[in-house]
Parts: sequence; C-alpha cells; structure tokens
Amino acid sequence: MQTAIYRKQHAELERIVGVIASLLADGEAQDLRINLAKLSGVLRVHLTIEDKSMYPIMLASASPEVRDTAAEYQRTMGDLLVTFNTYYAKWIETGAIEAHRSSFITETTTVAGALQNRITLENDNLYALIDKEDLVVA
Repeated sequence: MQTAIYRKQHAELERIVGVIASLLADGEAQDLRINLAKLSGVLRVHLTIEDKSMYPIMLASASPEVRDTAAEYQRTMGDLLVTFNTYYAKWIETGAIEAHRSSFITETTTVAGALQNRITLENDNLYALIDKEDLVVA
C-alpha cells in the first residue's frame, strides 16, 4: 500500500484530536497547549509531505483521473494549514484558553471537524485512488 505512511499520520492526528476533545470541557489548559503543539507538529509534517511529494506526483500522473482528483483536492482543501496556523497562534499563548474557554471549545470543534473531513476524504477517496493506481507517492 503506497499510502501507508499518510494513513499512519492520519491515525496519529485523529488520536491527538481525541485527546484534545477529552480535555476540552475541564482539562488543564497546559495539557491542551501541549497537545495542540503535538497536533501542530504532526499536521505540519503531514501536509508538507503531501504538498512536496504526493500532490506533485499525482499532478504529473499519466492518468487524467489521478491528475483531476489531485487538482480538485488541492483546490478545495488547500487552506487547512492556513486556518490551523491562525487557530494555533491564537490559542497556544499562555492564558488564552483560560481567558476564553468557550470560544476555544467552539473554534477547536470547528478546526477538528475540518481536519476530520479532510482525513476522511483522503483516506476513502484520494488514497484509495493512489493505491488502486499503484502510484509511488512517498
């Protein structure tokens, strides 16, 4: 399976998001910040690998289905890192979560939902296509 590394990273992202979700209501803000930093690290590495390796390979594929699918995914999901970086910069600061817990919960739920949507679409559609076409993307 050509997409094993990407799927493994997705599982780790989902695990960290699960930890954050379990801490949202009454977890310590410091524990939330620690897990936000972990999420940021894994997400940035994952998206960088996708953007620098997987998508360029797909966009250069001889298969129109692969090229079109990659272009569509890049176009519709390309702003996730920008959204996450804005969210992260706002909430990683000491005192931010404590001062605005309800806003943090709302924004975290929104960002986590967008991330989960991307993970689901990539796992179920994009990675399935890569595996079907036996593309080497890592």
